[in-house]
Amino acid sequence: MTALGGRKTLATVINNMKNIYAKLFKVQKEVKAIEKESENPFFHSMYFDINKLVSVLKPLMEKNGLLLLQPLVAKDGKNHVVTQVVDVESGETVDSSIALPEGLDSQKIGAAITYLRRYSLQSLLFLEAVDDDANSASGKVLVPNTKPTKTIPTRESFEDDAL
Repeated sequence: MTALGGRKTLATVINNMKNIYAKLFKVQKEVKAIEKESENPFFHSMYFDINKLVSVLKPLMEKNGLLLLQPLVAKDGKNHVVTQVVDVESGETVDSSIALPEGLDSQKIGAAITYLRRYSLQSLLFLEAVDDDANSASGKVLVPNTKPTKTIPTRESFEDDAL
């Protein structure tokens, strides 16, 4: 069934992708909030790095027959980080793509790739991090961030982002 103009309806897409969605739902139910163990000295904040994220997700993805890929792809004249989850049994895929900032040197491109891999994966799988309020309630003392934080990544944030 398609909507006007030949476009697939949401119900059609869901029915055609039911295997991967069921498996992703299982992963979401199993994954716990991820501990922020790395420090960003520029912003005086904690974050979980890409290696921590992969170490938490990889066993759950494998257990549910899902393959995670994050290739770099040229698209519309720009380089993109693509995050793709593949159901190895059905071949169904779910993906997300985000363009890399332009005009960066090699080291900054590497930092941008890592940053975008981490956040696109977190967003695609709807992952949560351990809340700082929970840390303070458990007796852990955190130094408050006295500098303003950036809400949108800029070229400069990739220069200073600790990976």
